[in-house]
Amino acid sequence: MRTYITLALGVFVAISLSGESVGGADCQQIIKNINAERNFLKRKDMVKEGVSQCPDNAILVFKYGFSLERFNEPEEALKYYKKATQLDPKMAKAYFGMGDIYTHLKQYNEAIAAFNKGLEIDPTNVRAIKSRVKVEGLMAAEK
Repeated sequence: MRTYITLALGVFVAISLSGESVGGADCQQIIKNINAERNFLKRKDMVKEGVSQCPDNAILVFKYGFSLERFNEPEEALKYYKKATQLDPKMAKAYFGMGDIYTHLKQYNEAIAAFNKGLEIDPTNVRAIKSRVKVEGLMAAEK
């Protein structure tokens, strides 16, 4: 019995690490399908469905946060960006997304911290560098 439990746990871990959900969804294929879709509204629906099928896939979680941000749901988007960084702490673009949301919410210290964290991972990201400089200017203007 112990052997079967160990084997089942091993299969679960292998499936989780491969990017597939335990329910059998092919998370990588879902991502490919989303990337191929050019209709913005269809992509939004596809990403939402993808996250429901693969809730622990950092790429899909990030894409859903990005979609929510684009459809003007910043607080909800922030939750998904944070989850994406928990699932993949090296996902710089999720930190940059957090920085954008914090800037929008006028939480400038948090924005700078998020941009800095992302820039530790991707130090040459010009957009993030410019965004951080913009936030520093906004903070200076408020003083």
